[in-house]
Amino acid sequence: MNGATLSTDRNGEAGSAYSFDGNDFVAIPDSSLLEYEAGSSLSISAWIKVSDIASTGVIYSNYRCIDANLDLAVGGGPHTIGFTTRDSIGRENDTKRLNWPINDSSLDQWIHLTGVRDYAAERVSFYINGTLVVTEADARTGAFSRPGARGQHWIGAAGSCGNPFAPQFHFTGNIDDVRIYDRALPEQEVADLYEAEQPI
Repeated sequence: MNGATLSTDRNGEAGSAYSFDGNDFVAIPDSSLLEYEAGSSLSISAWIKVSDIASTGVIYSNYRCIDANLDLAVGGGPHTIGFTTRDSIGRENDTKRLNWPINDSSLDQWIHLTGVRDYAAERVSFYINGTLVVTEADARTGAFSRPGARGQHWIGAAGSCGNPFAPQFHFTGNIDDVRIYDRALPEQEVADLYEAEQPI
């Protein structure tokens, strides 16, 4: 934990989410549980309340200046939010950036995000508040992590290219309930997750 402070979550429960002021982050050491191997499916979800949509702010990332990484972030393009995956074979030539435009009406509102990579269906998809907003075909066969490469996992920031342990792209706002699944959540399950967990 580096500067992030406990804050009120989407249901008004004090001390149940984390606030990030643009310089904070949570560092998560590498683990075999967080290896996204070749031929695997995965899903990542999080609740966020963003306070800055003009700058890049990473919600979750395992970036370490090599191929094989992924992230959820605000600002993959100007005033966008999205899910990005880069596999260990295609590198930048086969990066999937699923971005969706947002505007000031999204500021300081709780939003549920889900990124899904479905290996069997050969699709990568991005959902906002339980609704599919963008999807692409995805026949890539590489991994989305590189065991043994220097670096770590991040919430609220990402590693830099010069030093994979030095943070960049800090998030400004609140983050709650980050979930990582080792399977592809089907569309109905994503919708059900949002409905079950949305603010009261």
